[in-house]
Amino acid sequence: TLAWSLSNPVSPTSVIAAKFVAAVLVLTVVAVALPMAVSIGIATFAYGGLPDLAVVGTFAGLFLALPVFYIALTIGVGTGVRSTAGVAAIAFAVMFVPQIIGGLLPIANEISPTSIGAWAMAVAKGQAASALTPIGWLISMVAIAVGAKLVFDRQEL
Repeated sequence: TLAWSLSNPVSPTSVIAAKFVAAVLVLTVVAVALPMAVSIGIATFAYGGLPDLAVVGTFAGLFLALPVFYIALTIGVGTGVRSTAGVAAIAFAVMFVPQIIGGLLPIANEISPTSIGAWAMAVAKGQAASALTPIGWLISMVAIAVGAKLVFDRQEL
């Protein structure tokens, strides 16, 4: 269907963007909003009162940056790598390699976009969090988007 879609007056970039937006919307509802709502309900019942909704809401909003990064990564890598296993292998490498390097060189954890989840929790709790983490995330997102567009534009469909 991709070749058919691209033969219509739709830009290749809009196809990639639509795929990204759809994945983010589904993941936001299924993997963040619903679990947070259930967790709030269970915590309210178990502890006899509402949790701090400002902290929970801040964390949920900021935490979305982590799955958004992996969605962008897999879509971006998928523009050039045709194998699902290859895309998954690269995503797993991106998930684990920064942690391994971060054990040897701690600054790597601060600039790694994969650390955005821990950063989100620290910010939501009002704890100290490195400004390098969201900067690293933003730079990575721009690099993924530009790279995916360049790779996709060079392909013949």
